[in-house]
Amino acid sequence: MQNGTLRKFDGRLLLMPCSATKLDHADQPRRLYLGPMWQTLREHLGDMPWENVFVLSGEYGFISSLNFIQTYDGVLTSAKADRMIARGVEGGNDHHGASSNGGPCPSNVLVSPGRKGQQPFDRVLCAGANDYRRVLQHFIAEWINAGLIKPDARIFHVVGGIGEQRQQLGRWLRKEEGFF
Repeated sequence: MQNGTLRKFDGRLLLMPCSATKLDHADQPRRLYLGPMWQTLREHLGDMPWENVFVLSGEYGFISSLNFIQTYDGVLTSAKADRMIARGVEGGNDHHGASSNGGPCPSNVLVSPGRKGQQPFDRVLCAGANDYRRVLQHFIAEWINAGLIKPDARIFHVVGGIGEQRQQLGRWLRKEEGFF
C-alpha cells in the first residue's frame, strides 16, 4: 500500500546503494539518504512503489527503503561484502545489520510478509558499484533461484560516472525505450 490505496504489482525491483550524505536524524532510507542517486530516484520515481526499492547499507546490510533506521557513517567494506555473500540471502547480518529495534535486519527482506504471494520481479536495476554491486549480483542470483526474480528478468546495472548513472536511473524509472 502507498498513500492508503492498494497498488497493482509493478514488476520492477530497484536495488540502491546507501548514500554518504544523510539527514542528521533517524528516518526511512527513502528520506534519510540525500546523495545524487537518491535525488534522482525521488525526482523520477513516478508510479513505482517504494515497496519495490531496497537498499544495501554499509551499516544495516540489506533493507527496505521503508525501514526506519538511525543515521550513521558506515560504509560497505570488502570484508562486510564478503561476509554478506558467504551468508547469502537467508543469513542474518552481523553488527552492521542491527535494526533500530535491536534485532537483525534479514538479508532476505524480499520475502518479508508484505511480499508473500507477490509475483516475481521481471525488471531489476542495480544501482551500486564495486562491493555494493558484487553483493547485489550475488543476491540477485539467489533471488532468481528462490523464485523472487524471474529467470528471464531484464537486469540492468548502472555504469559510468555519477552523471551517467543518474541518467540511466532516471531513464529506467521513466520506463524509456531500451529499458523496457
